[in-house]
Amino acid sequence: MTVGQASRVSDTAPENNLSETGIAGYAGVQDIGGGFFLRRNDNTLSDVVWGDLISHLNGDTANVVRYDTHTIAGFTFAASYGEDDIWDVGVRYEGEARGFQVAATIAYTQSTDENGLEGECCELDNNVIVGSVAVLHEPSGLNALVAAGQQSFDQGLVDADGIFRTPADASFICTKLGWITKWSRLGPLAFYGDYSHFEDFLTAVDDGSVVTSLASNGVCATAGNYRITGSNVDVWGLGIVQTIDAAEMQMYVGYRNYNADFDLAKTGGGNISGVGIESFQTVITGAIISF
Repeated sequence: MTVGQASRVSDTAPENNLSETGIAGYAGVQDIGGGFFLRRNDNTLSDVVWGDLISHLNGDTANVVRYDTHTIAGFTFAASYGEDDIWDVGVRYEGEARGFQVAATIAYTQSTDENGLEGECCELDNNVIVGSVAVLHEPSGLNALVAAGQQSFDQGLVDADGIFRTPADASFICTKLGWITKWSRLGPLAFYGDYSHFEDFLTAVDDGSVVTSLASNGVCATAGNYRITGSNVDVWGLGIVQTIDAAEMQMYVGYRNYNADFDLAKTGGGNISGVGIESFQTVITGAIISF
């Protein structure tokens, strides 16, 4: 039993990873570069940042009461409740057999806390189902993971065109393939490649300037006339992590490429063209020492 500021059951549910490369790239794609504004093809910055379009729906820490069962045949069940109000239930599995390691989690969240975890006003009631599974073949070092989730809204809001709507369901899927080698005397050398798709994290909005900043040149997308009906983001990346056993250190470099697209529509029906968005790229490198 845990009481206080603690991880909800959905915290880390989409983050199972047996690749030894999570430091360079994991399912939380928005954590690297998510604060950058999207740049239009005409070199104008929009009012949208990449983090508005990307989320791996991970539960956060909160003021909760949480209960975890004993591990039974590799399974651990848990539930948490708190704030005003957010509750989570989930199950985690960890096991090993015939040279394979498996780690898997699935969690469900129901949130009716209108102020959200950050104390911001008017967050919509919603529910989330999210999870991940990671597999490692120890003899070969080959590994893979899949994380996915969906958020559904139980409330609506006034859209950019002035009409009350419920946002579309938002969803994501993240996949990753990796290989842990023994080439280096320093420690494991791990390679990875990943691909993620994020859909409809920006649909119904109450800010007309967002629509205006995404409409193509020559279209008068003033508030009250147009709205966003969908958004799609594809992200792919690759990287390498060298573990130095003697120093408890990981040295890493990772690359990712982001591409976004939007669907815009008139209030009375009919689509309009959105402006082209430049692709976005990030490169990170560094080292971390565990102690």
